[in-house]
Amino acid sequence: MSGLDFHLLFFGILALSLGTTLWRAWTTWRAAGRLRQPPPGTVLVEGTTAPLDGLRQATLSGNSCLWEAWSVEVWRTRAGGGSQGNRGGWRALESGASRDPFLLVTPQGHRILVCPDPVDTRMLRARQWKGATPRPGGEPGLLATWTGGLLGSRHRYSERLVLPSQPLFALGHPAEPAPGDPPGLDGRLLPGPGGLLLGQEPPAVAAARARRGVIRSLALGLAVQLLGLAVVLALMLGGPWALFSTGLLGGGAGR
Repeated sequence: MSGLDFHLLFFGILALSLGTTLWRAWTTWRAAGRLRQPPPGTVLVEGTTAPLDGLRQATLSGNSCLWEAWSVEVWRTRAGGGSQGNRGGWRALESGASRDPFLLVTPQGHRILVCPDPVDTRMLRARQWKGATPRPGGEPGLLATWTGGLLGSRHRYSERLVLPSQPLFALGHPAEPAPGDPPGLDGRLLPGPGGLLLGQEPPAVAAARARRGVIRSLALGLAVQLLGLAVVLALMLGGPWALFSTGLLGGGAGR
């Protein structure tokens, strides 16, 4: 590959990475805005969770829950790593989410049937740990907790759970109870175009936390983009030391 082709490829990767960062930031910012001002046709319901037909066992940890979303990633070493065999990245192995409805009981005593298919999980806190096998077989052991999963950590597990008797908010489309629903329901809450937005914090707190996260991720992403651009420019100008000789670093040491 010629030098020009390499530089064009690197610029393309930078542009794609920047676009992905901006897209994620924009969608998360929009989700936070929907909590402050729900879109027309949607309602924000706050209450305490309760089972409809019983509890389920979480796929990864085995904990009892009402709803779950989970994923497993595996560490893949890049080909041709040579002595740098630790170079690589996390790749998605499998993921899933439950679809069973559950109840949300408001402070006024209203019983709302929450239909979580699909769910927007950005406001739900994720629990993450590592292990050596594709399935962890339950909670991380004491040694894995002490070492942070560094021993044999070829797999990374992520889990988001909705637990019974848990404070929860849900943003979705309201609907009347459907034929066949259990008696005593006051309504249903259905997913919108982006899924049912769930969160375990007060909505204002969740929105503020999400927006702070957007600002942090944007700052970090832009810093990485600028660093990559500086490296490419340095190589185009004659090698890494061109950063110093051209004054990009070191205050113009080459003048």
